[in-house]
Parts: sequence; structure tokens; C-alpha cells
Amino acid sequence: MKTTFGVELECLIPRSYIGDDSQFNPGGHGRGNQIGNAPAGWTVERDGSVRSTVDGMTGVEVVSPILEGEDGLVQVVAMCDYLTEIGRRSIASAACMCMSEQSVWMLQPTLGRS
Repeated sequence: MKTTFGVELECLIPRSYIGDDSQFNPGGHGRGNQIGNAPAGWTVERDGSVRSTVDGMTGVEVVSPILEGEDGLVQVVAMCDYLTEIGRRSIASAACMCMSEQSVWMLQPTLGRS
């Protein structure tokens, strides 16, 4: 059975990574822009629910394309590692929608803050 999934990562990233000529140029909510060197389909968008009270940080939502199998999981881990590498302060929430031929379900784990 083929199972596909996607993730949304709401997080704070350094403002120095935001802008037209940078890795992250957030589009409007639901209209994200491709993230620089990320695999095709990984986008970043503004999300009014992600607010920063930390100087030099901006709240964004990172959205994956439709993913599948082990390769999809590898992409999720790589994106989380990249966000950590550039100095993201926290992932405020994460959601994963999984779809198979028979069902759709939503996973929303509780994440610790760093």
C-alpha cells in the first residue's frame, strides 16, 4: 500500500536568512516560495500564528511537498537538521498529514523547545 505524507514546521529562523536574495523568501500563507537549496517543493511562507519575541528572529512555516517512504523521511530529517544548523531557535509546532489508499490521518506530535 502506497502511503504519502507531508509536514509543516512552524519555527523561528534568523532574520539574516529572510529576503529576496536569501534561502528563505516567505510567500503569503498558502502561497509559499521555494526554499533556496532544498529539494524541489519545499517552501516557506508567512504564518500569522508564528510570532517571535526573540530579537533577530522571524516566525515562518516550512512546508514540504508530498513525500513518500524512506526518501521522504530522509528529506524531513535533512530539513530539520538544516533549520538547526542555520540557528533556528525552536519549532513551535509540527504537523504531518499522512495519506494512504484507504485513509487520511493527521499526526501532531508535542515538540520540545530548544
